[in-house]
Amino acid sequence: MGKLSASPDTRSTPAKPPPLVLGLDGGGTKVECLIATADGEVLGYGRGGPCNANFVSAEVARSSIDQAIEEALAACAVRPAEVAVACSSVTHSAAVVQEVMAERLAVGRHLAVAEDEVVRAGSQSNPPAVVIIAGTGSIALAMDEAGRRHSVGGWGSLLGDEGSAWDIAMRGIVAALRAWDGRGEPTALSEAVLRHFRLDGIPQLGALFYGRRLSRHEIAAFAPEVTAAARAGDPVARGILRAAGRELGLAAAVLIRRLGWEDRAPEVIVGGGVADAGGLLLRAVRSQVRRAAPNARVRSRRFPAVVGATLVALEALGRPPDDALIARLKRQYARARRKYAEEKS
Repeated sequence: MGKLSASPDTRSTPAKPPPLVLGLDGGGTKVECLIATADGEVLGYGRGGPCNANFVSAEVARSSIDQAIEEALAACAVRPAEVAVACSSVTHSAAVVQEVMAERLAVGRHLAVAEDEVVRAGSQSNPPAVVIIAGTGSIALAMDEAGRRHSVGGWGSLLGDEGSAWDIAMRGIVAALRAWDGRGEPTALSEAVLRHFRLDGIPQLGALFYGRRLSRHEIAAFAPEVTAAARAGDPVARGILRAAGRELGLAAAVLIRRLGWEDRAPEVIVGGGVADAGGLLLRAVRSQVRRAAPNARVRSRRFPAVVGATLVALEALGRPPDDALIARLKRQYARARRKYAEEKS
């Protein structure tokens, strides 16, 4: 009899799970984190508080970033141990992001990018282009043909931030005070201030601001109330949004002139939460910009910054964004955010 041959090893190697990406965006009010597949399916969403280290302590920034990442990981049906690519756009806290991610999961590659890069991602914008970031604070950014970055604004609430959510909120609060003591027009913002800050009367604002010393992001949170009043037709609130738009447009116009783009057709993209204020603000931006460049094109961002960060990560993974991928990611992000809000309420 011949020798018996050894039976082949039929045990199969477990299939390696498909690669995942992580997108993270943070600033003066919040941090958002997404974990997604290469096909743009959102597996987990998380959110934390403010993380701009210029305005909050390192401990607060770290806690906000950690909360957003941990919540996104915990929201996944199967908690991932690693992501292939992570992209973060976090104002003044990039090193903290790196540390927190290293504690939570393995990251094959981490990209720390500037605020305007996540707005440009998948936006199909062509140079020359100016990106206005109008969130809790405000800044206008552009890159010249040599790759040098230029900026206007970004000085913080004590020295600037014109057109930001903080600026809009403060103008709205001051308008309510002026209406109460007779120096300003009557406005729906008076009731909005009482409702938002849970006050019995306008005079209590003094104690709230000087006694408790509201933080920058707590003040900025009133901006959506100004937008709501403007949409309902309140003339004072509408004037505030127009003024904010003019300030943002002025910053972009300065960059256009500085870079010699007046005779070209630069694109101006408005990003950040203030972009959600809508057409009234955008028309004011456009009017101001076109004084510098009559052929300029002005539009709002296509998606929130955390979606942009996720798209940057996907592109680094070898999945360039197309319209279908962008639409899927936006849709899934909106669904994940709604679910998150329902669970937190």
